[in-house]
Amino acid sequence: MSNQKVPFDRDDIVTQIRSVVDKLNDQRGFVMFSSSYDHEAGILGAMSVWETEDDFRASLGTTLAARSEALSALGGQALDEPRMYEVVFSELNGGPAPGAMLMLTPGNVEAANFDSAMADFRDRVVPRLKQLPGFLGVQQLVDRTTGEGMTGTVWKDSESLEKAWEATEPMRAKSAAQGVAFGTSSRREVLFATTR
Repeated sequence: MSNQKVPFDRDDIVTQIRSVVDKLNDQRGFVMFSSSYDHEAGILGAMSVWETEDDFRASLGTTLAARSEALSALGGQALDEPRMYEVVFSELNGGPAPGAMLMLTPGNVEAANFDSAMADFRDRVVPRLKQLPGFLGVQQLVDRTTGEGMTGTVWKDSESLEKAWEATEPMRAKSAAQGVAFGTSSRREVLFATTR
């Protein structure tokens, strides 16, 4: 997962993303790639999924070179180095489609609470999310060594995303009471998504 500051031009961005994905498709263990844009902050997010950590690490040179080429063509700049997370939960109903909206929420949980927090997410939070209008999918990503993670929920449109944000406030409050610390969420438009 990485973030880039890029001026918004949908066609140019998608063209460059396709170029990156063409290079990643040749790498062992490549599973999926998605990209989203935070219009408020002017940030392009990118996420690739790999079968194993070794596959991710082996592809990193190719990934960084492709990213650098794309950013040069777009007149953008990298805001961070690609960050590795483990996908601990994923239900994307075929994957996010361009035009859908993504709510990306960073979080942190202490190692002692990790297993119970993940079970709570899977058993309590996900079933409630699935009942909300416009729900298209959810992913939970974590770094087990630091306890840091990201939760991404995908929604049909901005209206369903905003209603879901309000409806899920009690869920976040309960998770916070159980030791999960949340960062500032971002709302993003899905620009591209593909699986191998």
